[in-house]
Amino acid sequence: MAESILKQLQWEATCSFCRNYFKDPVILECGHIFCHLCILSCWKSFSTRFVCPQCKQVASENYFVSGINFLKGEREEVLKHLSNTEKQCQDMLMRTAAERQKTMVKYQELHQFLIHQQHFLLTKMDEVEDEIAKKRDEHMGVLFEELFSLNRIIRELEDKCQQPADEFLQDIKSIWRRLGMRKKFKRPVVYPPALKWNFWELFDLNAFLVGAVKQFEDILVSGYQLLKANVTLDPDTAPPNLLVSKNCKALRSTSKRQHLLNLHKRFDECNFVLGCEEFTAGRHYWEAAVGKEEEWGLGIARRSVRRKGLTLTSTENGIWAVGKWGGKYRSLGCPFHRLALSGELKRIRVSLNYDGGRMAFFDADRADLLFEFPVASFAGEPVYPFFWLQRKAQIRLLP
Repeated sequence: MAESILKQLQWEATCSFCRNYFKDPVILECGHIFCHLCILSCWKSFSTRFVCPQCKQVASENYFVSGINFLKGEREEVLKHLSNTEKQCQDMLMRTAAERQKTMVKYQELHQFLIHQQHFLLTKMDEVEDEIAKKRDEHMGVLFEELFSLNRIIRELEDKCQQPADEFLQDIKSIWRRLGMRKKFKRPVVYPPALKWNFWELFDLNAFLVGAVKQFEDILVSGYQLLKANVTLDPDTAPPNLLVSKNCKALRSTSKRQHLLNLHKRFDECNFVLGCEEFTAGRHYWEAAVGKEEEWGLGIARRSVRRKGLTLTSTENGIWAVGKWGGKYRSLGCPFHRLALSGELKRIRVSLNYDGGRMAFFDADRADLLFEFPVASFAGEPVYPFFWLQRKAQIRLLP
């Protein structure tokens, strides 16, 4: 029954002229639907009368109502994107302005020592704000140009529809030729990932300042550097059913249990692995590629995390991580939180702000924030990159 319904839906969504799924469909007066380019191709040989290829009914100027409605629909799409662009820009500018105010307060607390750093950060914020406004103006210019073009074509078609049928039909070929040559509106990418990374870095830096106020000057200076960590896996922490690659950059499970020494730092019952790198201060990030398979996780763990026996992934147990299982992307802990993601996640960025107590995760391809843990205190204890893996899932650390 379900298969027959699916076939019926597929048949109804297929153009009878090209036998493919509809592309820019238009509806004739008789009710039959064809691809926009298919009907234009079919009518090339006609001079005065235009008929439906399926039922042979003569089509009149009312056919163009569907074309006008299609263009009006595109116009509504352009207006929608104009509104979304302005809303997105205002939201980013408002959040940046809020961060500016917080930054001013922190600099006042740090007095003269932070005057140089204050100028540096405010200048960077100005650059980001200018870039946001510049991108907004560029894309709004494109959208307004598209809107003007659509309005002009719609007005022209509406005027043509008022003409007698014989005069109207004489212009049909040239009209549709122009419409056929016109490129369909594509949603523009307003803010590129590079700008978004600069935008998110402002928030990460401000979180660092909250913790850095209480630290010594040398810690504060080092914290301004956002460092990309060259994370590698520590084979001595891997349980017998997890395989670490020779370059210590990839992790996968194995059905054949390995014979390994029961070292004190090795996990024996949990499919956990730690990185070799130890973090006790500053801001760091690293990226990893995750496949389509599920049951994986990554983040950070305290050095004191339990290695023997079963351990739950939670902040109470010294683990801050996100992952995928049960078909969903979410945080690993209790309660579980869904990640702010639409579609498949290919690369993930782990962002650690040790002094600010900030642990965040990003879509590395789109520069979008996926999840951020509440402000944490690592109490001066070292933390390490953390990985969880089982079944067919794989994790590969990126250079």
